[in-house]
Amino acid sequence: MKNLCFVVVSTLIIFLGSCNTISVTEKIVVKTTKDGIDADYQNLKTIVQNIDRTEIHKQIYARYPDVDKKQVQQIQISLKKITTSYSREVFNIRTGRETYELEVEIAMNHDKLKSDQEMQIIKDFKALLKEELIKSDINVVE
Repeated sequence: MKNLCFVVVSTLIIFLGSCNTISVTEKIVVKTTKDGIDADYQNLKTIVQNIDRTEIHKQIYARYPDVDKKQVQQIQISLKKITTSYSREVFNIRTGRETYELEVEIAMNHDKLKSDQEMQIIKDFKALLKEELIKSDINVVE
């Protein structure tokens, strides 16, 4: 019985200890159309891959000199296609809306026990990436 109690307590301590790190994300939304979503996705993917992240990293390091550089270098960027549609029928008239968007998701591991500086870093990274996308004539919404 003591061994079982020890195992349960040990597992609980390990679980609670691992809960100190979470992943925070920021999103950049890009408008597109039904016909252009695939081509725009490929174009956006190419642009994101070719953006010079070292320049963005340098700007982050200048703003936050005490930041863990390895953590900033491990910021992940991923793309998603978002298609939403809904319709309703009122008095035999169908109305609806379709939305076609691309999302650039920026993710970073965040230590809950540390300050809010890490949250600000991911927001600044998003702003810098957004500037680069706008320079490349990407139709950024937010």
